[in-house]
This record gives sequence, C-alpha cells and structure tokens, in this order.
Amino acid sequence: MRTFKAGAGRWEAWLAAVLFHGPRFVLPAILLGYAVFWSALLAIGKRDQTVHFDTAEVYAWGQQLLWGYGKHPPVSGWIAWAWYSIFPATDWSAYALAMATTGVTVALIWLLAIRIVDRRRALLAAALLLIYPVINFKGFKYNADLALMPFIVLVVLVFTIAFKRRTLLWGVALGLAGAAAVLTKYWGLWAVGAVGIAAITSDERDAFFRSPVVYAAAATFLVALVPHVVWLRHDDFETFRYASIYVDMPRLRAARYALTGSGQVIALLAPVAATFIFAAGRGLWRRDNEQASPDAARRNLFVVVAILAVAPPIVTAALSIKFRSDWAVPMCTLVPLTLAAMPRLTVTLRGVARAAGVTLAYCIGAAIVVPLSNPVKYHFQKQALLPRPLDDVALELTSIWHQRFGTKMPVVVGSEPYAAMVTYYSPDHPRLFTQADPRLAPWIDPRSLGQTGFLGICPARSQACIAKIDALSPLIQRIEISSERDAYGHTAAKEDRYIILLAAPQSEPATG
Repeated sequence: MRTFKAGAGRWEAWLAAVLFHGPRFVLPAILLGYAVFWSALLAIGKRDQTVHFDTAEVYAWGQQLLWGYGKHPPVSGWIAWAWYSIFPATDWSAYALAMATTGVTVALIWLLAIRIVDRRRALLAAALLLIYPVINFKGFKYNADLALMPFIVLVVLVFTIAFKRRTLLWGVALGLAGAAAVLTKYWGLWAVGAVGIAAITSDERDAFFRSPVVYAAAATFLVALVPHVVWLRHDDFETFRYASIYVDMPRLRAARYALTGSGQVIALLAPVAATFIFAAGRGLWRRDNEQASPDAARRNLFVVVAILAVAPPIVTAALSIKFRSDWAVPMCTLVPLTLAAMPRLTVTLRGVARAAGVTLAYCIGAAIVVPLSNPVKYHFQKQALLPRPLDDVALELTSIWHQRFGTKMPVVVGSEPYAAMVTYYSPDHPRLFTQADPRLAPWIDPRSLGQTGFLGICPARSQACIAKIDALSPLIQRIEISSERDAYGHTAAKEDRYIILLAAPQSEPATG
C-alpha cells in the first residue's frame, strides 16, 4: 500500500512539474501526439477495411469548391479540399483528417476552459474529453457531423469572449463563427440559438444588448450566408429536400428514435462521467470558493450545454423528425468542461492526476485492443459480414477503363457506398455523380456525359440503380465483375457481384 501511495505521489509530482511548470509547448505537443497516436491506431485497426463511404463522399465534394453540395452546406467539403490538396487519398490520411478535426476541437475547448475555469479544472476537462469515444475511435469517419464539432465549440468560445469584451470586432467574429457552423451543417443553428438564449437570459443582458456585439454579429452572420442562399435558390433548395427525408414520420416512431439516439449518446458519455466521479472523489461534494472567471461566463456555459445536449431530441420528437445519435455527438463535446466547471466541485492536483492516469490507461488499453478487435470478432462470429474490398474494385475498374478507352476515368455514377469508393481509391479520382441525380451532384451536367463518358457501378441485384444509369446514355456497354471478401484470415462464402456500365468518351471510340 505504501509503495502504491509513493508511486501515486511521484505521478502527481511529475504531472504538476510538466503541466503546471513545464514549457508552453508541452500541452500542444501532448495533443499532437494524441492525434498522431489515434490516427496510426485507427489505420492499423482498420487495415483490412476501406474508409467509411461518408468520408469518400466528402472527398468527392471537395474536388470542387462550391457553395453547397446537394446534401449539405459547403464547409465540410472545403475542409476536405484543403486537406487533400496536401495529403493523398489514402486510408491513413482519412483517419488523420478525422483525428485532426477532433484535435482542433480539444484545442478550442482548452482555450474556452482557461477563460471560464482555473487551470486545474481546465486540465481535468481536457483529460475527460480525451476519453470521450467520439474524440478517438468513434470519431474515425470524417463527415459533416464530425466537421461540425469544432465549429460548435468555436461559436461558444467566441461568444464567451464577445460577451465579456463587447466590441464591434468580436461581434463580427461571433457572426462569422455562427455562419461557419451553419455552413458546415444546418444543425449548427442549435449553437447559434443556444448562445442567443444564454445572452437573453443572462443577468448582464442589458449591458450586452446595448453593445455593438449583437448587431455586428447578426449583420455579419446574415451577410456570410448570402452566397449559400443564392446557391440554394439556383439549386432549387436541394439540401432542404434531402433533409426532408427525415421529417414527417409517425410521432411514436420519432419518439423512439429520440430515445434510442439519446441512449446511445449517454452510453458514449458514460466513460467520461465515471472518470469524473473517480477523479473528483470527495471534492465532488465540497464548495470551491475560488472563482477563476466571472459567474456570468460559467452560467452561460451551463445554459448553452443544457440546450445543446437536451433540446434536440425533445424538439425532434415533438416535430415528428427522425433523430440520429450522430447529430447529437457534436453537441455533447462541451459536457466534460461543464462537469469540471461545477461550482460545488473542488479540483485537487490528485484529481487531475487520477483523470490523466485514466486517460493514459485508456490509450494503452486501446493500443492493445484496437488492433485485435476485428480479428477476434471474425474469429468468433463466423457469420459476420466481412468488409467489401472496394479499394481493389476501384483499381480493377480503373484498369478496365484504361484498357478500353486509354483515358482517365472522368466520372463515376452510382450510389454512395460504391461509386464514392471508386472516386476515393481510383488513381484517376473521377468526379462522383451521386445516384445519377444532378440534384445531389450539382457539379455534374448530365448533358456533358455523352462527351466525357462515364463508368457506372451497381450491385448486381439493384435493378433500380442499373435502370437509372442506363437512362443516361443509349450507348452503354455492360459487364459484370465479382470480388471476394477476404480479410483477417477469413473468406466469405459468396462473392459480391457488380454490374459495370461503361459509356465511352465521344472522342474515343470504344474497343474490345
């Protein structure tokens, strides 16, 4: 027992030396190392899988800079454009993009924390956040939901600063942050509404609304949205039509989705809550007399988080809208900071050391479990579906196109799980014509396909997909290919069959 206490004491002393008295670059270095560690771990753990088709689809959006992409506003595609302008379209770069996104989220929460609570509480919040599964293994797929995460935090951070300084410049910054969140996904309106309600219900609201912040923020927000609104009108409000598939469902079913989604989010937050209780110990019930920031900042945080975490499932159920846990995930990233900011909490160095120890143990455990999880799963679950080797399919289709037409593949047509993978993994990176629907792929002019040619891919059983692509051209060649699912030392009993539809470029006669 004495040995254990002595070891714990040394751990606390070392942690204090590093985090409280070490060089300024220590925390950024820890965060960078964390992101690199999880990027590598995901690449190893998912080595026999392709990237998620959401990631491949956003990559396809980022091949062109537009003010909207059929399904969502533009920012997630812009980020993909910037990232893949530097890095190749590979598995590791996809996971690195996801971890860079969550890493930026953690950095922004740290910047918010040091403005609301003292350094010990901020460190506790950071340690709790690093074991939130969405920040690591659950956040493996970069999509609009994950891209929204840092912008939710950015809105709250800029609001916290603007609420205190009340200058025109910070009003403009708040408007830009709100617009960036909404232009990432319309769900970002929750963050804008949450900070608005926090401001309206604050005891300092009169002084805040007499300042130029509110009016500068509102004007900047609206002006920043104008290009997207113009695009919406030109594209016949397609993003709204796409969102409407989740609307107007039976009330009981909507309530069930809300309960299920909320339960999944609570399950993801369970490790955070357990670590918080373990780290806080008896300090959970003591009153902390130190106030690291004005009460207004902490109160605003509580109001914002209460709205973001609680309101969406209630409102969607009431309005008969399907609720998905993926939509709530970005809203709950501020929960660890909210726990650390509890006014009756006393945070000791020992508590911070305990939380950091759990985070370290979590990472060590993940390094052991993640690489083994899929091999073990497929060893004991013989009937589990092996991943489709769509990366190999993409390479085969590229070879077929080159042999027949001697040009780069310009366009691939089909549903996202298949066609988007060809866009991502083919060396030609053809543009994606989602579901052969120009509303979902406004960057494609169907009239130009006769000139450029295209390749379509459909599961052999999907007659609807085949018929859609057949209608694009009267001169389509049809072939069938198959692929074998072989991963983790197991081979699937049946092969996957695909119908490939080839429309030759007009300038290049078909051969073979």
